[in-house]
Formats: sequence, structure tokens, C-alpha cells
Amino acid sequence: MNDEMLLILLAGQSNMAGRGEPEADDLIPVENVYALNENMKWVPAIEPVTFDRENIRGVSPGRTFAKYISKLFPDRKIGIIPAAVGGTPISSWKINGKDIHSDKHPYDDAVIMAKNAQRYGRIIAVLWHQGENDAAQKNTEYAKDLTEVVNNFRKDLDLAPDVPFICGELGRFLSTETFARELINQATQNVVKTLPCMGYVTTENLTDKGDALHFNTQSQKILGERYFKEFCRLKKI
Repeated sequence: MNDEMLLILLAGQSNMAGRGEPEADDLIPVENVYALNENMKWVPAIEPVTFDRENIRGVSPGRTFAKYISKLFPDRKIGIIPAAVGGTPISSWKINGKDIHSDKHPYDDAVIMAKNAQRYGRIIAVLWHQGENDAAQKNTEYAKDLTEVVNNFRKDLDLAPDVPFICGELGRFLSTETFARELINQATQNVVKTLPCMGYVTTENLTDKGDALHFNTQSQKILGERYFKEFCRLKKI
């Protein structure tokens, strides 16, 4: 087995961190799939792989994506870098940006985690799902902000030009009275069309967990599969 890990960076807010309720199979380790924990140690990737918020952590799309990657590369170890932080606006994902709910600095912390992980392998994809906060704030500068975030990640992590940066559509269950959902989705799609090696996955037919905000467990797993299919499209696999 090749000792160089294939790494997946998870970034954004709660729907990438994961809030789905773990099921029995989510608690069973997957051969050759690991996650970086808060002590910067590789551990078996059982849900929740995230550690952003105590007591509300849950199933994310990241582990499902990693399972598919492992099937694609059965001779490799897969490493998940769970850097998403619930409730964060995109301003928190700029250099020196601060989490509005804690002392975390989401972007800077993600870079530290990713660089630590890169000692063991190389990042093959960045999965991004974020924007609910900015949709509530009706952020008309979102495309510019996201472009800055993507470029910063690529520069600071020295990502190869062909490393996919894949963005997810906001949940279609979000109330349009509260969230300017299409404003953010359109801005995200514009960035995807403008920058190289960008991908976009839809949330069509996906369901919330009853709070009209977070994807349920099954939808998170479908979302992970969609991220994987977009990865394959971009890599021409």
C-alpha cells in the first residue's frame, strides 16, 4: 500500500460539519479511511468526524465522499480534514477572520490543520458548503468573498491547479422569507464558472432534519455521493 494519504478538506459551516443523526453503520470504521481529530491525530473515521460544536455534531457528507474515494483508490489511505465550523459567515473564512460564536479562527485553523495533514499526504479535493448565514444577511458581495476564500486556500496550501474545489447548493428547504437563498446560490455558481477546476452540486430532492436548516442523515449521504460524482467529472474519471 502506498503510504501517502489522499486528503479531503471539509470547509464551510454546519451542513459541511454535519448535523445528521448517526446511524449504526456510521459508527463502524471504514478500512483505510481516517479523520484528523482535534489533537491533530489520525483516528478511524466514525461519525461525527467533525468537532466544531459540542453536543450538536453529526453526520456530514465528508465520510460518504471519503468512502467512495477509498473504493476508487483501494490501495491508498484516505484522510479527512474536518475544518467546517457551524454558523460561520464567509467573513470568518477570510485570513484572520473570527468565529462569531467562539474563539476559533475558521480559515486560519483550517490552514493549520491542513498543513499538519499534508505531512502525511496530499489534498485531492476541497469540499465547501456554506452560505446560510450570508443568505440571512443578504450578502451581495458573496461572489467576491468566495473568490477570495478559494484563492487563499489554493495559495496558502499550495494546491495543484487540478485539485477540485467543489461547492454545494444551499438547501432548497430554506425559507425564502428568511434566507436570500438564490442570491447566494447564483453567486456561488458564478464563481464556479469563473475560477478553474471548480465544481457545483445540487441539493435537489434533499430533505432537512425537521429544522428547515440542516440536511438529515440520508440527505447528507446523498450529498456526499454527489460531491464524489462531481469530483469524478472534474478529474475525468
